Amino acid sequence: MRAQSRRDSNVRFYRCRAAELGYTCEQNGVYAEVLDQQVIDILLNLKPPSLWRDSITQSIGELLGQKDLDQRLAEIPEVIKRMDHHRRVRLHSAAHEASARVGTLDPCR
Repeated sequence: MRAQSRRDSNVRFYRCRAAELGYTCEQNGVYAEVLDQQVIDILLNLKPPSLWRDSITQSIGELLGQKDLDQRLAEIPEVIKRMDHHRRVRLHSAAHEASARVGTLDPCR
């Protein structure tokens, strides 16, 4: 299935690619809302195994060679917070500089 939308409206749908691949299919397409809701229902009904987070964290840690992956994961929110702060400072500085430039422009030129 390939996601598509109509340019003249907000209609989104998934179109079957069987014909493109040389196969036949009875269903040409389905509205995205229908398929999206089915996927959401399936995901909501999944029951992950107990301790799934520990297992995944351990596997990722082994792949990346990091024994302190839990600590690194705990640091992520603080890193994001610092990045947001620096972004806000840069935006404020850029806005201040732009405001100063606009004040020095000569509208008669």
